Order: sequence, then structure tokens, then C-alpha cells
Amino acid sequence: MTKIIIVSLIMFLSFNANAAFKKNEAYYQEILCNDLNGIIEYRLPDSSRVDCLTYDYAIEVDFDKKPYECAAQALYYAIMTNRKPACAFITDKKQSRQINRLKVLAEAYDIKIIYIDK
Repeated sequence: MTKIIIVSLIMFLSFNANAAFKKNEAYYQEILCNDLNGIIEYRLPDSSRVDCLTYDYAIEVDFDKKPYECAAQALYYAIMTNRKPACAFITDKKQSRQINRLKVLAEAYDIKIIYIDK
């Protein structure tokens, strides 16, 4: 009985520790969208979903390893909703190859970049 309790406790603590460090995209999406008074997961006619739709912006939320996906989805959602494109980039870095790539796309296509600290 004692072994079962110890194993359960270790598994519980391990799960909670990992949860604190490995948040998913939806976690950041919800916080950002609530702060901006936007609509979370706004559904488009083609069944795709804008991560956060505000009065001015169609925002795609993505981790820092996906600059191209973030930019492309933000542009598509902006066209489909008649809003400006924005990419909320989840990162813990100030500079990286991915951030530099996103900056190039953002400048060329007028995409607003929002940095979300991991």
C-alpha cells in the first residue's frame, strides 16, 4: 500500500512540474485573447479558426519554431475577416533566426508581431 501511494505521489508531482513548464498554445491563446477582449477560436466559413479575433486584428498564436506558419495563417485570417494580420509569437528569446525571419515577413506584409514570453 505504501509503495502505491509513493508512486502515485511521484507521478502527480512529476505531471504537475511538467505542466508548469510545457504549456500548450491554447494556454497562451486564451490569456492573450482575454486580455485583448477578443473572440477565441473564431470559426470561418471554411471551418478554419482564427486563434483570436479582435476589432482590429486577426491573430495567429504560434511557438517560435513556426514563423512561416504564423505569418501565413495571420495573413489568411486577416483576408477572410477583413482585419489586419497579427502573429503572437510564443518565445523566451530576444533574438533568434526564427524571430528574424518573422520580422522580415512582418515588414513585407504589414503583420503586427506580438511577443508572448514563455
